[in-house]
Amino acid sequence: MSEVFHELSKSLGDEERKALLKRISESLNYKTEVEENIYHKDPNREERKKLMDKDIAALNWLQRFLFWLKRTFSGKSLFQTITEYKLSSVQRRIQRKVPGYAGFDTQVLYPQFALRVFDLFKTIMPVRESFKRLWSQGDFFQAVLVSMIEERLGEPRQKVEDLLSIDEMVEIYGHNGTRAAIRSEFISRLQDYTDTLGDGVFHTLEEEILPLYYIKELVTFPFHTFFEFFHYVQPQDPEVNAPYFKNASANLTLDLIERLYYAVYIITKVDEKRELNDQVLRRLFYTEEQDEDTSSEDVKVRGVKDIIKEGQRFYNDVPLADIIRFFRKDPYYQLIFYMPTMNLKDFYLSVLKIRMLSDLDEVYNKIRDTYIERETEKIFTGKRYFNFQYYRVYTSIDYEAADLPFFIHTRSVSLVFNYLKSFYRETMQEIVRVLERNVLDQNRITRDLLLSHAANLEDLEDKIQQFDHSLSSDSEDGKLLQRLRFSLAGDSTHQRMYRTLVVQKDREVKTLLDRTHESLGGLSKVFQELVITKSDSIRIQLRSHFLLNGKPTNLESALKYWSNHINDFLNLFNQVLRIEKGR
Repeated sequence: MSEVFHELSKSLGDEERKALLKRISESLNYKTEVEENIYHKDPNREERKKLMDKDIAALNWLQRFLFWLKRTFSGKSLFQTITEYKLSSVQRRIQRKVPGYAGFDTQVLYPQFALRVFDLFKTIMPVRESFKRLWSQGDFFQAVLVSMIEERLGEPRQKVEDLLSIDEMVEIYGHNGTRAAIRSEFISRLQDYTDTLGDGVFHTLEEEILPLYYIKELVTFPFHTFFEFFHYVQPQDPEVNAPYFKNASANLTLDLIERLYYAVYIITKVDEKRELNDQVLRRLFYTEEQDEDTSSEDVKVRGVKDIIKEGQRFYNDVPLADIIRFFRKDPYYQLIFYMPTMNLKDFYLSVLKIRMLSDLDEVYNKIRDTYIERETEKIFTGKRYFNFQYYRVYTSIDYEAADLPFFIHTRSVSLVFNYLKSFYRETMQEIVRVLERNVLDQNRITRDLLLSHAANLEDLEDKIQQFDHSLSSDSEDGKLLQRLRFSLAGDSTHQRMYRTLVVQKDREVKTLLDRTHESLGGLSKVFQELVITKSDSIRIQLRSHFLLNGKPTNLESALKYWSNHINDFLNLFNQVLRIEKGR
């Protein structure tokens, strides 16, 4: 499997990474073991009987009479008789087609058979090493495939932004606040994109590459292991002299003969009328050493064509199926072969997922930060924004070098403080007073709940400001921080004291943030419930206009507006908290 895709997929979850890498492997199907493509089918008793009945029915009257005589005088069963009869026919076919290849009584294969296989081996030799390199270098093979696919697509989508813009991702993040929502929409867009590509480009390229799959089993066939059964002796000059072989046990070589049969059988499926794409073959066999010498590429292209021609000739000349059946002693012995396949469209979709999801993870922080910047600017447009003076990140501390933590909630507490100061104190506080005095005077439960949230928010604004001042040089914690921040490097004792102080202050401010979140949410809920109330007296009051910040304002509209305003802020606040928590 490609190292490049392994590296890209590291940012994905374990299950997702394994699934995508598996899909790439299965869609290319170039590392399937040969044993997985050969199925030995042993006909059951009923199937054998049907086959025997069919063979008997095909006999003429004289053959039937001789068959009856043989069965009668031998006393053998129908199965034994028909098996012997069929095997005799198989033996005669082999002797007619390739005389001198096998000793049927002695159960051996003769050197002439090995020499015929050796001629096939010589045809393969010029490209054998190049093929092994091609199939072993999954990284190169897959990269070439991706390159050829994208060249033929014309203007392929190669970046995340080609399918889902930054603005769209920011909007999705704003609605859901999760990486998963962006990824889900992206995968949907990617699937839609690949669906529009159609199948033509992929099918054409598959047809041009599949001949290499068809000859792969023959090129990678273990010829040396096969020849060892014939006691192979290599000649001093292979170009002039033939190798020396002896007789080999047919039974010991049968498994390899079946594999050879599969290898030459699938070569016959190469369409002889279809010209091989020389350019595709050159791309796949390209090596850096060939920059100056293209003749070796031409040799490999010719070699592929020679292998196809010689493999098909070998299949037609040598009755391997009959040889296998005879020495298996089963005329009904069947082999089912599964043809090599590839699914380049599925491969390309998986590659795009790995490539683009990895890129998406890289831009995720940018999406998140962009959303927070935009929402903060939108909410606080025209407002003065205050930054904390003491609870902040200090440039005088090299946090990374010393492996020290910084204050976590600087961003969220700043948001909360500015929201309370700019919006609650200036506007919402007046709405609360109007509701208390004019609308809820007869609804004690709702009024008390409203005032509880309001009092809490007023108190929190002061508490947050006091919290920041607790780190000033006038306070004990502030004095400790000032003393520590300039002596942290190399002093483990001071580093431990600093860590303890940071944890303590983060814990204090988190309590204030939780209270703020609860009270703002509670205030928004009261506003919403008043808008949808069924109380006639309250609804009449809500339709009235009251002075808010010196302007006559419809109270119902104000409640709707500020309820939505609070909810938008809380959504932003939650996203900032999620970042601060490292999610």
